[in-house]
Amino acid sequence: RQPSPRFVEPLARDRRRVNMAAKIAIAEAAALVVAGDRSLLIDNGSTAEAFAQALAGAGPRTVMTTSLMVAQHLLAQGQHTVMLTGGRIRPNALALTGRAVETALQGMRFDTFVMGADSVDPEQGLSTFLEEEAHLTRAMVEAAARVVVLADRTKLMKPSLHRICGLERVAVLVTDLPPGDPLAAALEERGVRLILTGPAGLRKTEEAR
Repeated sequence: RQPSPRFVEPLARDRRRVNMAAKIAIAEAAALVVAGDRSLLIDNGSTAEAFAQALAGAGPRTVMTTSLMVAQHLLAQGQHTVMLTGGRIRPNALALTGRAVETALQGMRFDTFVMGADSVDPEQGLSTFLEEEAHLTRAMVEAAARVVVLADRTKLMKPSLHRICGLERVAVLVTDLPPGDPLAAALEERGVRLILTGPAGLRKTEEAR
């Protein structure tokens, strides 16, 4: 029996089954981070979908996304101006891809890009499973004044093949690492502001305000 490849993109339905309670907490914390923003660019993925749902009641925004599910959640809230980038649909991810994504982003500048990553590493930065996905995500990073990354602990130090960008481009990382974790310290040393969503982490964040 052949071993499973290390760099295989999970199906969207499988992603939604993994660590969802943590992803929802991360999404709700991230919604507070973007409270003052009027325009958002949102990635695809299960945590991005949870983030879109967390924007309900947060006031109208102008939002562009590559995710069909993110767009659906936002439209259901009845308050946002929602745009899709256009492009070919990736069935496994229910996300848009191709050169049309880059074309849609040309000449646009969003307050914040809210993104996930298949891997977050203090040394290697952000990476993903697919070369095309990495290329398009880099274009989305460049189309925003600020980058906020949503990543539960299963994504930290996880091997992934194609690099998106270094951590110097990330303003905020919202994750469920516990306070005092050595990895949290390593990420902060790279200049990333961490928001930790476990109970102890949230208490620490509130005390620091």
